[in-house]
Amino acid sequence: MPTEDARKTFLISMAAEFLGIAADKVTCKELQESSALNSFLEDGSVGMLVGCCDAGELHLDNEVNAVEGRGTIIVFYKVHARPIMFGDLRNNILVLSFSGSAISSLYTAVRQVYSPILLKHEWWETNSESRLHKLLMELQAVLGRLARLGPASQLSDSIDMEEHLSGIIIPSDEFEFWAEVAGSLGPGPRRERAQHFQTLFQPLVKLFSHCETWQLDEGQDLVDVSHQVIEEVWGQTEHSPYPESRMQHLLHLIAGAFCWLVRHRLSTLDIWTGSFGFVQPMLNKAETVCRGWLDACQQLTRPGTLRHWHGDCVQPEELVELADRLREVQLLRTMLSQVEILLSPLEQETLGVKQTLQPLCSQNPFHYIMHNQAPWRAAVSEFDSGMVQAERKAAEKLALRLRGAQGSVVQLLAEFLRFRELMARPNVSHALYTERETLLGRLLEHIRALRADFRQCCHGTPGEPGGPLAGKNLPEVVNNIVWVRQLEAKASFFSCKEDLHEQF
Repeated sequence: MPTEDARKTFLISMAAEFLGIAADKVTCKELQESSALNSFLEDGSVGMLVGCCDAGELHLDNEVNAVEGRGTIIVFYKVHARPIMFGDLRNNILVLSFSGSAISSLYTAVRQVYSPILLKHEWWETNSESRLHKLLMELQAVLGRLARLGPASQLSDSIDMEEHLSGIIIPSDEFEFWAEVAGSLGPGPRRERAQHFQTLFQPLVKLFSHCETWQLDEGQDLVDVSHQVIEEVWGQTEHSPYPESRMQHLLHLIAGAFCWLVRHRLSTLDIWTGSFGFVQPMLNKAETVCRGWLDACQQLTRPGTLRHWHGDCVQPEELVELADRLREVQLLRTMLSQVEILLSPLEQETLGVKQTLQPLCSQNPFHYIMHNQAPWRAAVSEFDSGMVQAERKAAEKLALRLRGAQGSVVQLLAEFLRFRELMARPNVSHALYTERETLLGRLLEHIRALRADFRQCCHGTPGEPGGPLAGKNLPEVVNNIVWVRQLEAKASFFSCKEDLHEQF
């Protein structure tokens, strides 16, 4: 029985795994004896092997055109025109893949892979062939234009162009699209419309041209400017409406840019062991950016806006998940800082507070994708288990502080608010049940006293017994307004018993 050809097994397995084809579909004898595979391996003049998924099975060919239109394909091609030995598999074969438009795939490869590698070399400036630098930039520009405008770029139909989104990868691509449409059309309403959108987008063109320099401190301003410009574009009535599919795509792209900002700026932050005074504001700013753009998307796409939105309200899932994770991390980090306030350094060392952080330190919480959810949840669960003893000790210390503050309802409430994240932990909440009920009773009693005071004084004369306090040189009406607002402020901590239970 002939032995298995390791070269064939290597190529078939790689192609099948990349294309998501089940292992039992690539073990058949027909694949091992494929003429396309044999020609690629044995004939030096055959420089390409192309694989695609056809009805759940691996199909091989030596021409890209033969599998065009079959979705994602993987291409093996030779560096040197010679037969392939097993030792040549990794030094004489290169691999690429693309799905859909070859132009879009080539543009993406040049922009994200080849340009950053080639343009960083200093010899571009002194080498006699420095014109290659210019040619590479021109190539990227031309490919980008073709990718953005799509096949309709050869026509004069802006409507067909507007339906093409595969080349719109980042927000700047969308802004450039309208400039290119305006430049490709002759005089007329469509050109004027494209020029109008191009003009409206100008503030964002400047903003997103240097997005790699964005800082979290300017995040809210970035959100506000983006919201204002998009609102003007979507609500304009001078020309036919902006396509809803393009607007939805753009909102998601801008959300992706804000996700990048948050992740990039937090990537060097020591979240769990860094100074809480530095970490907490950074996390808060990051969440503000995320929530700000989510609110903007909701305002732009909810029913009853300036221009009716036909689809569902846009809430970019990636940004929603990132905002929720930021909130979760803030709660954990704040709770940890409160434990550190209550416990002495010796108690923290004895209870292993620092060691409980190890599961969390091994995670990157801000890269929120389906595949890392289970490890993150497992790390949080392990952290929770490790914190049980420390939380119980902290609850004992907190109970003593609360008992010492019972002389003043305001001071008691301030202590609860100061440690509210710790109080939300099940172990601590259970241990301080009596103290929570005491706070509830004191607050309700305080509100009842304010209500009784109001009822008694509202019929009296300011400054006299049984009446409200009188301010100096204030008319009676103004004095009564000031007095009522003071009472309102005192009673505004909580409005009902349910609010108290939700907080603590």
